[in-house]
Amino acid sequence: MSHGTELYRPLNAGRCWISCRAAVIIDIATPPKGGLSLFNVYAALSWSRDRHSIQSLHDFDTRIFLAHHRAELLAEDDHLQELDEQTMES
Repeated sequence: MSHGTELYRPLNAGRCWISCRAAVIIDIATPPKGGLSLFNVYAALSWSRDRHSIQSLHDFDTRIFLAHHRAELLAEDDHLQELDEQTMES
């Protein structure tokens, strides 16, 4: 990690730092309490421009990427998509 300007973005479970080299350094290791959701991982990874600029701070459990989204979140996403389509038609 460089000793230049880093930007720390706190998240509930995943954390990321953005170094002055435009690389995103992520920490998506399983936290001591609770766990990670796909949302936590997405939020941490979304700070990167592409997959080549991501560096992992620790090893992590790759099974997190095989997890399923919660049904209520998918239903809410569908509802928001419908509202968006209705708005665009108006």
